[in-house]
Amino acid sequence: MGMFDYVQFQGEQYQSKDTPNQMMDKFKIEVDQESGQEYLWVEEYDCEYIKDEEHLLGGYLRQFNEHWVFMEDFDGLIKIYKQSDDKKKWITYKFLFMNGRMIKKQYFEENE
Repeated sequence: MGMFDYVQFQGEQYQSKDTPNQMMDKFKIEVDQESGQEYLWVEEYDCEYIKDEEHLLGGYLRQFNEHWVFMEDFDGLIKIYKQSDDKKKWITYKFLFMNGRMIKKQYFEENE
């Protein structure tokens, strides 16, 4: 199966294996209110290792100093997906970005 990232789009949470991180990180596609353009953002953070004997792996990474950063250097295609509420279809979007700005969007549904 592998790792994925979360992408927030139009108030909904999707998953993607096309984002640069693939570490269950958070991304969002946000509309600029003045221009109407959509842009890609990533949540960056600092982290520290916390030793915890009770934890499955003996410790974990604690994130802090979370903040959103515009991905102005990102060029590429990102596919996001989630199951429909009735679990009968996959809702999927494909986005093409240039300099972090969405230049093309495609929506489609796939049956299970």
